[in-house]
Amino acid sequence: MLQERLADIAILLFKVLYEEHDVKFGLFGDYAVSVVVKSERARGADSINCIVSTSKDKLLEFLDGQNGFITLPQAREDHAIFLWTVLANRSNPIMVEMFCETLFEDDIGGSNIAVTTHIIYGKKYERGSSFFLDSFFLFKDKVRLVATRGRFHDSSDLRYLEENYNHKLKTLHSHLDLGYVGHAIKKFVELDRLFERIGINSEAALLASENLDLERVNPPGPFDVQLQLSKTHWQLP
Repeated sequence: MLQERLADIAILLFKVLYEEHDVKFGLFGDYAVSVVVKSERARGADSINCIVSTSKDKLLEFLDGQNGFITLPQAREDHAIFLWTVLANRSNPIMVEMFCETLFEDDIGGSNIAVTTHIIYGKKYERGSSFFLDSFFLFKDKVRLVATRGRFHDSSDLRYLEENYNHKLKTLHSHLDLGYVGHAIKKFVELDRLFERIGINSEAALLASENLDLERVNPPGPFDVQLQLSKTHWQLP
């Protein structure tokens, strides 16, 4: 039931942002992983995370007060939070976090985040499509999360992604930050075999982690998520 409601939001974002306003976006996080790996073992999500190629002002114009979206006011220029529900009494809302990719508006050609289209099935909108970050970028995001917050479900998502996309991860593993990989191995030592399977030397990663102070690098703040995912050059399927 909850997964169908999350699919409704993903389908609605595709209709409103991309089809109506030609705004590119990509879903990431727990829900995105569950869709991309197509595994019943993947952890169920309870919210939506999305990086979107527009300003916060435009995002509020397109979504706030429409189609069940209501914004929660907060000051960050790059970040909007919405609660979504189609119920008249606004009960059981789902949180939708939107990270606005406006930092690179004048330099959008030099980066390489890719999105893929997936068919999903909602409760209200039934069958539809939406954009999800490519499996490598979902993996990259989860490596950072395992390194910084050490939650078991994030490490499980790494396993599901590696099981399904081992060849792609082998090809692109040099684009991962060895320091984050090392910190991830420190949190869950069994991940060393996973990283070895995609071509990363775990001993080198552990050594690199000694030079990466998680308290100092990329502290939470404006554009932190966008910077972690790298500059955004949207590659639509």
